[in-house]
Amino acid sequence: MASAVLKVKYYDYVYKKPRHYHHCHQILFVTGGSADFEINDSLYTVKEGSLIIFSKFEQHSVSIKEGDYRRYVLEIDPDILVNAGSRYGIVSVLFNRPAGFFNILDVSDCMDEFKSIFERMVTESESERVLSSDMLDILMQELLIMVCRRFPESFIEISENNFHIVSEMQNRFEKEYKENFTLEALSREYNLSVSYLSHLFKEVTGNSVMGYLLFCRIAAAKKLLAESKKSISEIVDECGFSDASNFSRTFKKLTGNSPSEFRKKYNQH
Repeated sequence: MASAVLKVKYYDYVYKKPRHYHHCHQILFVTGGSADFEINDSLYTVKEGSLIIFSKFEQHSVSIKEGDYRRYVLEIDPDILVNAGSRYGIVSVLFNRPAGFFNILDVSDCMDEFKSIFERMVTESESERVLSSDMLDILMQELLIMVCRRFPESFIEISENNFHIVSEMQNRFEKEYKENFTLEALSREYNLSVSYLSHLFKEVTGNSVMGYLLFCRIAAAKKLLAESKKSISEIVDECGFSDASNFSRTFKKLTGNSPSEFRKKYNQH
């Protein structure tokens, strides 16, 4: 079975990168220098000891502030939620944004501990040893557990029953984003009031039910625009948007680019 870890590497160089996205979840660990990051329209400065978490929904830009900016970059399967199962609570920090979550975490007081696990992951990813993909998954989970223990406010505790409801809804949206879901129909299906279902989903994910579905549709559209030659009308249909004008308007609002501008930008890479 393939590992949920797509890539893990150490970089001791970087250049200014304008607002961009990756079709994966990312964790960066800064080991030297500093840089300015713009994430979700907010500006942050990261430095040695910063751990930075991006979901596949979040775009960001980076510019070097000072010193030799060095960091580890861990890329994680964008579909990890679909295969999370009982690991949902551990991996939820990759895609949920509950109240109290912060993309930039300070682990400078235990640099060696975090550096060690990233070094082991790099070594494992470059090896051809038996079960290396399984070991990478174990190391990734160890890293996420370390984050959970140090920053419990970035995670949400919910009952097992509610855990299944929210995770199942997210799972469906990730795979069936084309479908015409409505909040009313979902509330009937899960035998919950509209207000309670809305509150529960927002508490766990940090997004509204329909907002999360929209992010899934936009993420799918980004991937198709960047990696396929499908027409805008085909993408509109495949991603569940009502029409091209609604798609273009929503896409630009959430990404800062029109669909055609986004495609041109990523075709140049």
